[in-house]
Amino acid sequence: MIKSISLFLVCCVGSYLIILLMLCNISYSNVAIIHYTNNYSVRIGGNTYHQFHNFDFGASHDIIFLGASKALKAYNPEIFNQSGLNTYNLSSHVQDPENSYEIVKHYLNASNCKHIFYEITDGLYSQPLVPSTQSDIDLITNTPGDRVALDILMRNFDPKLINIYSIRKLQLNPVAFQAEPSYEGLGFVGRLHALSLLNRKELQTGRQRPTDIVYWDKQSISDLKALIELIRSKNIQLTGIYGPVSSYYSDKRTAQYVEYMRSIFNSYGFEFWDLSRLPGIEDKTHYSDLSHLNKAGADIFSDTVVSRIKRSETMKSLLSN
Repeated sequence: MIKSISLFLVCCVGSYLIILLMLCNISYSNVAIIHYTNNYSVRIGGNTYHQFHNFDFGASHDIIFLGASKALKAYNPEIFNQSGLNTYNLSSHVQDPENSYEIVKHYLNASNCKHIFYEITDGLYSQPLVPSTQSDIDLITNTPGDRVALDILMRNFDPKLINIYSIRKLQLNPVAFQAEPSYEGLGFVGRLHALSLLNRKELQTGRQRPTDIVYWDKQSISDLKALIELIRSKNIQLTGIYGPVSSYYSDKRTAQYVEYMRSIFNSYGFEFWDLSRLPGIEDKTHYSDLSHLNKAGADIFSDTVVSRIKRSETMKSLLSN
């Protein structure tokens, strides 16, 4: 009886893998058939693929920028590199501290990264929490090697993620599609448009505006602390930053984020910079949506951060190397 059940299970798994193998390698309009059978898998390629596969893991970087899409669209390495720094942006869409942990664990060390600037994003540490499933799927699909993908898979063990990893491994000759036009290299995405009319109306009416009171998510805060401890254990310097946010996020809410995050970073001996409200960055002209800077805003912000590095006694040595 047990042998019959075992044989049946082996046949089921084998049939599943054969069907999946076929669906992963038969294409329609240059897209594998498997992607037409569900609404969650993503094709290999795009911004994250080119961002991580073009990163030089053997080079020494003065600063690596980490965080979610807020950081992806705010820190323009080209601006920093013009000042003599060697920087790169490894942020990605909805990259929560758990996934940042995997990136630091497997890709960064004191030899290829002297300093990490970690951007804090509203919604990844407080309720209602922004789901990170999209980030899990993106990183499993597009990061080089298997280590990050396997750690994310084992941490969650979600059937969707098992399928995503299986698709990745069963595609025999995958061709990565191009990054979006606004991807400018070095991990930075610079959107050129300003706020849409709909966003401007939402800004005026305050519809669905986040509450003034922040309700912290204990697990996310614990994940952030684990990330900070990992960075410290690798002898990499760290600075936490709360970058520009539009007036869609109230001053009261922003102040709570800044105060609490500063207390966490300071408790580990690291600085935390409040750059949430900067002169020269305007809602209607320097944001591509209510939460992200556009290219013009990112350049102003990046210039501001470079200026602060030059004034910092603890960081200006980066510019002299």
